[in-house]
Amino acid sequence: MKVIFLDIDGVLTTANKKWTFDENCVKHLVDIINETDAYIVISSSWRSYDLEETKLRLINKFWPESLLYNMFAKFIIPRIIGITPRLGGERGGEIQNWLNTHDYIDNYVIIDDDSDMLDSQLFHFVETNYEYGLTELEKNYVISILNNIYIINLLGLNYTIRYEWIKKCEDLPNKYEEILKYNDLNNE
Repeated sequence: MKVIFLDIDGVLTTANKKWTFDENCVKHLVDIINETDAYIVISSSWRSYDLEETKLRLINKFWPESLLYNMFAKFIIPRIIGITPRLGGERGGEIQNWLNTHDYIDNYVIIDDDSDMLDSQLFHFVETNYEYGLTELEKNYVISILNNIYIINLLGLNYTIRYEWIKKCEDLPNKYEEILKYNDLNNE
């Protein structure tokens, strides 16, 4: 089974749309589901402590006759199989806790606009920009990860290396110079 750990704000709702659901982002999620046969686990702050309540919370954001309501009702809500536990730490830890208790997962991807993931999750992590949410570029990256198309994972390698470099530089007194040096090396 393939699983998408889904954040909502900054992925499906965007600053660009004044934190309402962006139709294009929702369409991209539907495309991902159709092309990968993946299921969804909600890792967003939108989740409640109950799966059915979380589904109702999501679907009740739309007018029943709207296109977004129909997309959610037909394609997204039926694919939601779980919610990550609220442990009060990094989201990556909550996701890992869920994965540890569900050993039938073949592959997964995390779609989030925050980067508080575990190092072991970085090749499964697709970070969105909160302004625009889930774009076509990220959609294609998610599909490649879930379908094990490794050629595009070179993009993930670059993000992973940059993320690791920034984390290592955080404790250095000249961290900004080190980060700029990394950026200069990769832009030559």
